[in-house]
Amino acid sequence: LKGLRCLDIGASTGGFTDCMLQNGAASVLAVDVGHDQLADVLRSDPRVIVREGTDLRDLPPESDGLPAEFASCDVSFISLKQIIPLLPALLTDSAQAILLVKPQFEAGRQALNKNGIVRDEKVRQQVLRDIRNFAALHGFIPLHDCPSPIQGGSGNTEYLLHLQLRQTPDEAHL
Repeated sequence: LKGLRCLDIGASTGGFTDCMLQNGAASVLAVDVGHDQLADVLRSDPRVIVREGTDLRDLPPESDGLPAEFASCDVSFISLKQIIPLLPALLTDSAQAILLVKPQFEAGRQALNKNGIVRDEKVRQQVLRDIRNFAALHGFIPLHDCPSPIQGGSGNTEYLLHLQLRQTPDEAHL
């Protein structure tokens, strides 16, 4: 990430923002719908552009820090299918992204147990396939995925999905 302009979608307290800075990011545009969550040390860092109270769907592509060369996305209570179509307008050609796939927000209520956990591995894998395919339809090449080493809220298994934007969405393959 050395020298790259980065975008942190769902920045919250700034875990991904901090990771990007530690890995040499030139700047990070930290976007979150919430307020006053970003750690003070990150908020005061001149490399961090804070956009709190901002829904990504309302972020103009000409915003400071854009287009980004790398993005992370860790959002809750919204499907990645509402985020992925927005990304090409916010990223440079061939930009890469890491998305946190949260089956509990993708699979539907019928797939959740009473504690809000997706226990069925087949359902989790189907969600991951669906998001990979959806990303490919929107111009991304799925490069890699793996279970997140950190469990989600309530103990849900979540996945890190590494994508690269193709220069022309028409070239995407499933």
